[in-house]
Amino acid sequence: MDKLLSTARDLLITIGIFLYFSAWVYIHFYYQQFGISTETLKLDYSSYLVYSYNVLSSGTFLFYASVILILLLSVWVLIRVSETPKRVRGFLILFTPGRANPSTL
Repeated sequence: MDKLLSTARDLLITIGIFLYFSAWVYIHFYYQQFGISTETLKLDYSSYLVYSYNVLSSGTFLFYASVILILLLSVWVLIRVSETPKRVRGFLILFTPGRANPSTL
């Protein structure tokens, strides 16, 4: 139970840091286009978490997040495939169309 709580705590801290940083970048560059410094706005820390919704719901973020997720999933699959025994890979190649003789494995 302690390990589960410490893992949840670490995950929530990491998500909070990401949300704060992404909202800070968003607000900083948004107001910079109008010539307003974010230091003059005196925003609370909780305001940055509210503004992070704008970042997370934007189409650009969703596109990049899905690309990164697909890449990470591809790497995970490649690692899992490379860990499979050679006999299993040879068996799977039998059912792959357009492959040469599987006895050369």
